[in-house]
Amino acid sequence: MHALLFIFSELPSEILQLAAICGDKRFSCYVLPTSSIHKQASRITGLTFDGTILFKRGVPVPAVSLHECLTMFHQWLTAIPKPVLFAHNCRNFDSIILSNAITKSNFYHLSEYISGFCDTLPMLKENIYMKTTSFSLETLVRNVLGLTYDAHDAVEDCKYLKKLVEHSSICIDAYYLNYTFTVSYIMSIMKQMETKKSNSNSLLPLITGKVVSKSMLNKISSSGLSMHHLHLAYERNGFDGIYTLFTTCFQGKVRVTKQKNIITNVANFLQER
Repeated sequence: MHALLFIFSELPSEILQLAAICGDKRFSCYVLPTSSIHKQASRITGLTFDGTILFKRGVPVPAVSLHECLTMFHQWLTAIPKPVLFAHNCRNFDSIILSNAITKSNFYHLSEYISGFCDTLPMLKENIYMKTTSFSLETLVRNVLGLTYDAHDAVEDCKYLKKLVEHSSICIDAYYLNYTFTVSYIMSIMKQMETKKSNSNSLLPLITGKVVSKSMLNKISSSGLSMHHLHLAYERNGFDGIYTLFTTCFQGKVRVTKQKNIITNVANFLQER
């Protein structure tokens, strides 16, 4: 059995509505936002917040805290053996939002119960043959099923994603497992993203000092290096320390760069510090 999951949020860390469908079972819950909802998000979802009450197209809807929503969702999921959560473009969106919510609420036993996520965007894109430049859920439902629906409502999105996957006959193991990944995988990606962000912040003096370009700073932070690592390498071996740090090969690729002018600029910057 598969749980079909669709999440809406204004921000990558904020769930506004959580809904799931598995067979005849349905789950839906609105979540009280911790900040105001952006006008563009309100226009798309129909959700507004006055600071106390959440509204859907002007009508008040019952909403709970994020932790209470995850508790209810976990209770609902326990009736489903080894659930795989299907969502459209979930590798870049839903899985990260849910995993972030789990981390934020310290609700890790929910992640331990979920078998994984399945991203229906690449699955449908590679297995449905039609000429289109858009593979949004709304477009696929219209072109493949010949239907229109209340898009950007989590329950309706779940319902029509389920119809689309079942109509395309790709919900069997041979197809969907190729597009499935675990919660721990997403958690590791999120950790990498946090590390990269922290590294980038520490390296900002290289930008303000016009030592490197933004793209080079991105390469340095993506390689796992922070300003602390650069200082340590320079203190130990000067220019040669930075050169070795930047030019070391990993999996056949240079860690950062072999360009001596960039390495020299960084070394000179560190010398002045």
